[in-house]
Formats: sequence, structure tokens, C-alpha cells
Amino acid sequence: MIKILPGVLQRSKGVLFVVATLVVAVATFFAPSTLAAEGINRTINFQGKIVAADGTNIANGDYDVEFNLYTVSSGGTAIWTETRTTTNQITVTDGIFHVALGEVTSIPTSVDFNSDTIYLGVNFNSDGEMTPRIRLSAVPYAFNAEKVAGLTVTNTTGTLTIPDATTIAFSGANDLTFTTTSATTLTLPTTGTLATLAGTETLTNKTIGSTGLVFSGATTDISTATNEDLAIMPGGTGNVGIGTTTTAELLHVNGNIRADGAILGESIDRTTAGALTIGNTTATSISLCNSASCDTISIGTNADADTINIGDSLDGLTIASTAFNVNSSGAISGVTTLATSGDWTWSAVTPSVSITSGETLTFTDGTDSFVINTAGSSFSFSDGTNGVTFDADTGPTYSGTARPTRQVVISPEYSGGTLSTFYGAGTDSSITGDMTADIETTAGDDLRTYYEWNSTEGTLQSYTVAVRITLPQDFSAWATSNALQISYTTESTSTANNALDAYVYLSSNSTTSVASDTTNAAAIAETWEAITIDDSVLDDAAAPEWDAAGETAIVYLRMSSTGGNFVRLGDVTLNYLAGN
Repeated sequence: MIKILPGVLQRSKGVLFVVATLVVAVATFFAPSTLAAEGINRTINFQGKIVAADGTNIANGDYDVEFNLYTVSSGGTAIWTETRTTTNQITVTDGIFHVALGEVTSIPTSVDFNSDTIYLGVNFNSDGEMTPRIRLSAVPYAFNAEKVAGLTVTNTTGTLTIPDATTIAFSGANDLTFTTTSATTLTLPTTGTLATLAGTETLTNKTIGSTGLVFSGATTDISTATNEDLAIMPGGTGNVGIGTTTTAELLHVNGNIRADGAILGESIDRTTAGALTIGNTTATSISLCNSASCDTISIGTNADADTINIGDSLDGLTIASTAFNVNSSGAISGVTTLATSGDWTWSAVTPSVSITSGETLTFTDGTDSFVINTAGSSFSFSDGTNGVTFDADTGPTYSGTARPTRQVVISPEYSGGTLSTFYGAGTDSSITGDMTADIETTAGDDLRTYYEWNSTEGTLQSYTVAVRITLPQDFSAWATSNALQISYTTESTSTANNALDAYVYLSSNSTTSVASDTTNAAAIAETWEAITIDDSVLDDAAAPEWDAAGETAIVYLRMSSTGGNFVRLGDVTLNYLAGN
């Protein structure tokens, strides 16, 4: 244990004194010379007595105390702090208290108790840290830290002495590493086995002695990692042999490779009649020249040998200098890439390509593609974004810019249109004015039909034409410009005399508009103009969207007039991209 002899700590204001005894349990930092526990109680027992300046005990009760550990006797920064307040206050009885330091705030392992400059500071009841600080020192049994379970560590020589019949075990994934700044000698017994309990041993940059290296007891005595080579090379002009040193050896490397009497090196030489067999009846493959540096395989010894036959003439494969022939009863399979120097030519009168029912045939350069889908009875052309598909059952469909632009024009009097006071509240108690439908007949103007709203009241009077519009079944998307247009004209050049406002609501949502435009109500003095609502507004994801075939919207067109100045409403035009 560690013990600090009683002493006197005086508060900076000179009001209280503390007589303290510091006790640290043996198990706190040092293991006994027998078995050590897997974990220890890392707390320090501390006992002290608090008295008033006149030497009398302070009143019994619970008090706030702050404890700090320092590496200097004064000043500096605490390396650990424990504050005991509220439910963690210390209890003082007859001036005496006892506390386990580290119980509230753990003492970190970074605190180096292998040092004689650790000091304890005490701040009692927020009255300022007492002086001097308490210096921690060791009791006699703590000197056993120089021995670890009987193993002696000598500081001057760096030698760890291990008694006989003693084992040092490294648990978990720990490695044992020998490191030195000069030559390192690892001496092992001359007899016995160097082994691990399990796993694979790796020898790196090692030299084997003159007696050789022997592997035994394994199914595969020597193996290499994936993509690694095994090189056995003589130091001079000698041979590297696996097997015997006779002519018919298993493997002999010295310029040539001998295998069962044949020499495999610069050539294959069979001096006796008979076939050359590579592999046997159980062999599944034969590899000839499989490295990147070997780009030619030659079978045949001169220019006259221009044909390779695999199999026989009836059911085999023939590769000649002018042709590649597969017997008509055979087939080529497993080909994933086919490259030629020119176009394909079929000599058949009616050539055809057959694929399995339900499969898809694709011709592509990685972006542009031509696809034949036998399952869907269709074929398509695409550049990855834009394209067209022809289906034998449903006809053509289009995507991207391949989609044709189509137009729907609704002219007064609108089919499905109605007259309404919706959005038509005027300043008078009732709406007053005349709503008529007519045709433009002014010389030089295009013939067009229109609605006209005219009010002679002194304030703007508003009336609404509402038209129900359903997007066509071939609708795919709005055109990127002029998606929805409403043509109009006014009589006066003053915006205070007339106006035209547009509102679009889905028939399924009458509370939130898809789009509105009240900015195109400028006076244009009998020149036909148009309110334009673009695709980015009609299919805005932040609002109800009018963007799918079959969706119906109500377009409200509010016409406002005063002082006999008319507003005329013409065609409503939809421009969209057709999907088929």
C-alpha cells in the first residue's frame, strides 16, 4: 500500500487545517507474486481530519470537496480531477472523513504511478486548494513492482530472467517482436520443435543452413500463394532436379525440361514412333503458352503445314490458312466477344440468326443500341436517353427527344366550357357587364373566334370562363416551351381598365392551384397576345402536378373590364410530347 504520514495542510485563508492519511489498496496498481486478477479496483483510499483554526472539529455533516492529481508540487495543470458535490459529497464525523478517490471519476491509465512526482491537492468546501500538496510515496511491499510474478527485470542490462519450468504466454492477437538497434541473435535449443499451436508460419529473408531444408508430414509439402511463383535456382551451372538424375527423371531443369523420356524445352523431340500425349484421360484442360509475353502458338514445323485438325474429318474442327470450318452438325458456344477485320458475309441464300424464345438480342457500342426482344415481339433503337420502340401488338412508343410534339387547340366557344362568377367578385354589389361570343372579321386579321367581356361600370367587373381539359392518352410530357398558351386582346392601353388572369386547378384538388398567371394582364390595345405557362410550372413537384395522360384540370380565365373597355379571350393551346 501507499501511505502518506499525517501532516498539516493549511487553507490559503488560514481558517481550516486538515490532518490527512492517504492509503492505497495493494490491488490498486501492483499484482501479488502469485496469481493476478484479470481486473483491479483502481481507487485510492484517502482519510483525513478537518479542524477549525482553533483546533476544534468542524460540524458534522456533508461537504463539497474537490481532489486533484498533479505532477508538480505547486502550480501546473491537474492530470485528474474528482469533484464531489450533491449526492457525492463526503461525510465528516467528529472532523474525520474517508473517501475512495476514483469512485466518482475514474483515474485514467495515463496517470503514470511509476513516478515519484505525483501530488494530491484538496479543495475543501470551495475554500481554495490547501497547501502544501500531498506527495505520493511507496510503502515497502510496493517495491515488488521491480519483479513481475518472480521474473526479474534488471534496469541496467535490460535482461529478463526467466526461472526454469516457467512459460511466458501471449494471448489474443498479440505478436512477439524482437527489435534492436544492432545485430540481433535469437538462440533456440539444438533439439526440439519450433511450432505454433495453429496457423501458418512465414519465413521472410531467411537463410537455411548447409544441412538443407526438409518439409514433411503435409499433403502438399511446398505451395505458393495465389499469383506467386516458386523459383528453385542453382548458384552456378548445376542442375535443379526434382526426382532422379537419370534420363527418364520426373523433372530436371538445366536448359530443357525432361518428362518421361521427352525433352520439353526449345522443341519437343520424339525419336520413336507414336503419339505425343499431354495429360491423360482424366485431364480437363491443356494450356499452351499462357503468359502475356507469348503471342504465337505454332503447330506444324514448316509453311506446308497450314491446317490444324482437332478431332477427325467427320465431326471435328478445322482451322486452315483460308477458312475456319465447323461441321454443320456442330455449334460454337460460349463466345462472348467476336472481332473481325471486315464486314460479315453469309453465303447462304436466306441467312438468318436464331435465338432462344423469350431472349433478347442486343447490338450496342456501349451507348447506342439496337435491341430485338422476342418476349415482347418488339425492337428498339436508343442512344441511351432518346429512342423509339416498335411493338407488333401496340405500335410505336417514343422516349426523350424522339417523342413527336403534338398540339391540342380549344377555340371559343370551348367544348366543356362554362361561364361562372368564380373568381368574379367585383367592387359593386353585383357583377354588371355583357359576355358575348363572336368571330374576328377585321380586315387583315386572321379569322378567329373569341369570348368578349365588356362592362360600363366605373370599377373593374370580373367574369370567368372555366374550361375542363383532359390530357390526351398519348401524352408523355409537356413541351419544353409554350406548354400552355391562352390568347387574348384588350381595348384599352391602361391596365386599370381591363385584365385577363389564368388559374389552373386539378379536378381532384380544388384547394391548391397547379399554376396561375396574373402578370400578363397588360393592356395591348387590340393586338392578340398570349399568356404562356411553361412545363416547369405545370409539372412542378412542389405543387399539384398536371403531367400525366388522362389527368383532368379546370382552367379558370378571369376577364375584367370597366368603363366600356372590352377583354377578348381566344384559343387555348396545349403543346406536348407524345409517347406513342
